[in-house]
Amino acid sequence: MAFTMLQLLGAAAVGVFLLCVSCITQEAVGQGDGFFFLVAGCYLGFFKTVFLFTGALFLCFPVSAVLLIRQILCGGAGSVKGGRLPFLPFVLPVAVLVLFW
Repeated sequence: MAFTMLQLLGAAAVGVFLLCVSCITQEAVGQGDGFFFLVAGCYLGFFKTVFLFTGALFLCFPVSAVLLIRQILCGGAGSVKGGRLPFLPFVLPVAVLVLFW
């Protein structure tokens, strides 16, 4: 399936959005996440990329909530190093679903 230029720009929008958020937040969201979704958008198309991104967010949310509650209750014991949680490991299970979709 050949993509037109407009379709490719729309598909890469998630990656461009994450790169902009990375610049604004001084890399609270890593640039690697933005570049990953930029490339994924070019290969998968807009809807599959948005599904990949939102699915990874839904997987990341409960882990983040548990770590936040643990940090509040335990005073920082058992928290992620530096208070950062990598996002790309949560993309992998959703990517497997997207491959078979």
